[in-house]
Amino acid sequence: MAESEDGDFTALPLSERLNHKLWKARMHGYQELNNTYKKASIRAVPREISQYWTNPDHFAQYIVDSNVVAQEQAIAALLSLLEYLCQLPETPSSASMRACWLPSLAEKGLGSSRAATKQKAQECILALVSLDESIAASIELLEPLLKNKLPRLVASCVECMARIVEFFGLQQISNITAFLPLLLEPIPRLSSHADKTVRSQTMDLVLQLYKWLGRDLLQELLLERLKPIQQRDLDKTFQKYQGEIPPSSQPRMFQWQKQQASDELETDKDGDTLMGGAFQTNDSHHSGRMGAQGPQGPKINPFDLLPSSIVLDKFPNDFQERVTSSKWKDRVEVLDEILNQILMPAKKLEAKNQDYSDFLRSLAHVIEKDANVQAVTLAAQCVQQLCSKLLANFNRNYGSLVVTALLERSKEKKSSVNEAICEALHQISECCGVDSCLEETLRYMAHKTPQVRMESTKFLTHLLKIWKPESRNLNDELLLKLVPDISQSSLKIVNDTQPAIRDSGYECLATLMKLVGEREVSDVVDKLDNLKKKKVYEHFEKVEVAGELRTQRPQDQTGSIAMSRETNHLSSRTQDANRGKAPIKSGANPSSLLEGASTSLRKPLSTLPSKRGPSSPLKTGNKVEPYQNGLPSMKSRLTTRALTTDSPIGSNKAKIVSVELEDLRNQKQKWLKERQEFLNTITEFQSRSSRVNSEKLSLQQQLGTVQATLHERNLELRSKEMQITRLQDRVSVLEAELESKTTLPSSTYGVRSVSSFDPPSAPILQVPPRTPPPRRLLSSSSNGLSSPSIENNRERGLNSRISSLNSRARSPSESSDDLPHRVNSLQLRNEARSAERQPDSSGVDRSSSSNSNFFNDESWKRAAEVTSQLKARIERMRAKTRDMGNS
Repeated sequence: MAESEDGDFTALPLSERLNHKLWKARMHGYQELNNTYKKASIRAVPREISQYWTNPDHFAQYIVDSNVVAQEQAIAALLSLLEYLCQLPETPSSASMRACWLPSLAEKGLGSSRAATKQKAQECILALVSLDESIAASIELLEPLLKNKLPRLVASCVECMARIVEFFGLQQISNITAFLPLLLEPIPRLSSHADKTVRSQTMDLVLQLYKWLGRDLLQELLLERLKPIQQRDLDKTFQKYQGEIPPSSQPRMFQWQKQQASDELETDKDGDTLMGGAFQTNDSHHSGRMGAQGPQGPKINPFDLLPSSIVLDKFPNDFQERVTSSKWKDRVEVLDEILNQILMPAKKLEAKNQDYSDFLRSLAHVIEKDANVQAVTLAAQCVQQLCSKLLANFNRNYGSLVVTALLERSKEKKSSVNEAICEALHQISECCGVDSCLEETLRYMAHKTPQVRMESTKFLTHLLKIWKPESRNLNDELLLKLVPDISQSSLKIVNDTQPAIRDSGYECLATLMKLVGEREVSDVVDKLDNLKKKKVYEHFEKVEVAGELRTQRPQDQTGSIAMSRETNHLSSRTQDANRGKAPIKSGANPSSLLEGASTSLRKPLSTLPSKRGPSSPLKTGNKVEPYQNGLPSMKSRLTTRALTTDSPIGSNKAKIVSVELEDLRNQKQKWLKERQEFLNTITEFQSRSSRVNSEKLSLQQQLGTVQATLHERNLELRSKEMQITRLQDRVSVLEAELESKTTLPSSTYGVRSVSSFDPPSAPILQVPPRTPPPRRLLSSSSNGLSSPSIENNRERGLNSRISSLNSRARSPSESSDDLPHRVNSLQLRNEARSAERQPDSSGVDRSSSSNSNFFNDESWKRAAEVTSQLKARIERMRAKTRDMGNS
């Protein structure tokens, strides 16, 4: 069934397939259109092909096909059609095609999710742009899509605009003053877009604009509205770009540029028409030449694109009263208000129907007469701001109102005041021109105040550096007419008594010499001594001027070379003729003999052969004239090089040159020696620095090692302290156990000693069986029995001793060192009690025999074993603690 359907739509006509309900049928039609455009003839355009650009609505429907696969084929067919149009001898008008196709291509093609569709749509847009005269109309059609809510579409449109600017540039836009604000207006909003791709493509667009416009224009119109972090990122991007601004070649040319290039190639230099193969051969060469020449278009002045502001209406109503007030605070406040709140925020001042003469007169009065330097500084800054915001509209009438006051007040030596006045003068010279300031500057170079003379000379030097000829005839230039006056004024400054003023004069004279040539000021330079000439020539080698005049043309140089060759030829002929003749008398003046030759050398030599005259000037009877301006005369057709020596001026110049050369050589040797010393010092410092760095690294490593060791020792110390604490706790526990074990027998003994005199039947029930009775110590009385008082005393002494031993054993302040002591004391106490309890052999009664089993031998052995074990354990603990402390 599918095959039958395919066969059905392939057999349909092209128009029906292009409007078929099946996307495959439409795609088949688009593919057929694509093949037709690629094979169509350029010389005879068929009607069925031309209808697609005469009626663009057909393709406007195709490129927005609902099926993405068919849409891709439709855009490919449109691209083939545009390429076919670009190859036609006469390109049809593209206004209707651009208006109909470009928005659909941008919205449906650039916004497509298919990469191939997006790329082909961008190529179609670039082809449509190439059919136009500039990129302005295409950018205006893409501009509304930048407000779309789809980030993908916005990013694609911004990328397409960047490619348009990159390939075609901005030089061909006629009304660029109105176009640039339209192009730059959405960029700050796009640079802060939520989508990362949109922000990245916007930065790329700014970079392409930077390549064609430069930093200054973008700074005024765009960069100030971006965020600081975005400005820093753009600065880094701008620094990476190493190409020309604007680029020397246009990457992609418009169709009218290609047509113009081909028209120029059809005619050669002689006006003959190139035919056939010659035209094809030179085509590629000319394309390269056009690319090398670069795009030609109107230069963009950033100042023209800035909005104008009217500031005179913003001035305070009492401005004149406050600026002429007797209180200096009022004058300073009103000038500061006008400068910081009115003039500086404005980027461009309106000149039409605005008269700034009264304001400038007030500023000139403050600059010239005011005693407060702060007010003078503010007034000079106001003049500078007014000039920079008016530029060409700041005419000569405005400049004449303030130049005199500024030159007069240049006597101030305070740096802030002097800088403000100099900046104002420089700005006036750029706005009004050099000629408007020359005469006043020359007049103030003869001022009685040294500071004014020096600043006027510096300002004249600045004027000479920036001067450029304005008229075709150089003789009409005011500066060239005033060269003699400038030379004489500079000579007076050079001969001034103060060194600082003389230095400014050296630079001024050297600048004038560089501008008009050495010959024009040679008479002034010759009046200087050697030291001053040397300083003038030092500045002459360094100074740079904008409008250097070429005093000698190339053809003049060629003529002088030919003349010198003819002079050498005449000199050789004269030497041959005079060989063997008598020498000239010593009294003759060589310069007088060569005067005629000096004058005639300036006349052009005749090409006709002439009769050879006398070979010696003595035979002719003509008087030989001396040199004139260093050149020999040609009246006698004689050269003087074999007859005379060099002129005094030439010899003096040679001496000066030799002295300067020797001085320069000495200075060079001195400089080389100092340079070598500096290099040695730098090398020594570098080696010392490397040593210090190595020592620093080693010390840092040692410090790290010591810190690591100290950290380990601290950890070990903490662990040992914890072990000691645990051992001390263990010792305390053992002491408590020992105390409890020793307290039980002693308390038993105490009870027994007290109850030993009771009847024998009472304690028998309380004493464990098989306990040996304690021994009682009896005195050796005569009757064999101790008295009750002696017995009581002994009992009390024994109890006090036992209690003292018990209190000592129970004292918490005792250390583990007293443990053996207490054990021994315990044994003595037990022995004493035993001895006390032991009865005499003669006095054994029934009670002692009944208590004989109180203690047995096994109990005593067990107590001794426990005591010895405790002693050994304590000794081991002590030894372990000492070992830990020593380690």
